Amino acid sequence: MARAPHESPAPQVVIRTVAATHGKEWVLAAWLLFKQAPWPVLGSWVVVMVLTVTASAALPIIGTVCTPALFAGFASAVDRLRNGGRIDIADLLQGLQHRGIPLLILGVLLILTTGVIALLIAAIAAVMLSAMNQGHMTLILAATMVCVLIGLALAFVVVFAMTWAPCLVYFNHQSPTEALKSAILGMLKNMKACFIYSLLVLLLYLGVLLTAGIGILLVGPLLMVAMYTSYRDVFVDYKD
Repeated sequence: MARAPHESPAPQVVIRTVAATHGKEWVLAAWLLFKQAPWPVLGSWVVVMVLTVTASAALPIIGTVCTPALFAGFASAVDRLRNGGRIDIADLLQGLQHRGIPLLILGVLLILTTGVIALLIAAIAAVMLSAMNQGHMTLILAATMVCVLIGLALAFVVVFAMTWAPCLVYFNHQSPTEALKSAILGMLKNMKACFIYSLLVLLLYLGVLLTAGIGILLVGPLLMVAMYTSYRDVFVDYKD
């Protein structure tokens, strides 16, 4: 059975550059883990979703701040499964119990980052409105393109920061700022793999829509496991 991070030295962070095809392999590796214990994984995912949605509905900011800790707890449960153990619902609290403060700080940083992005997009939108009032259609079109491209690029960065940073804080004992830097650098070094992975995510969610939402019971936990498998592939130098 895998030991908790506080019981063993934190693994060294090695930011690897992987082939583009690894974006597909992250999902396949997640599927192999999911198949080992589908019901416990699904149950853990449901608990994380219920806690996240409930906390966000009651106290939006608090709920968002706690999200990285819940994601880290889920990753801890999947790590136990990968090492031959059994998933326990109590594993979901491992993040709060052993790396609570750094993970909560990470949640705050993610909120601030999202806020900065929103302000940036709002500023560009304000420029567009000003140009519209003056009838500068060329400037409007250019600003629209810039706004869309910047928004997509920054959203891409935030998504992978939220995906990998909780694992880096929990497993590697990095500080919140170090984890964000590592996550962003990992994404920049593996943009092709991240792009392939993102396309697969879009296709899987399209499948969810085609199944009237029922497919989320498979796609949801599968992609949350993929957060862990992609983290291990990019950041952990392992031979098993």
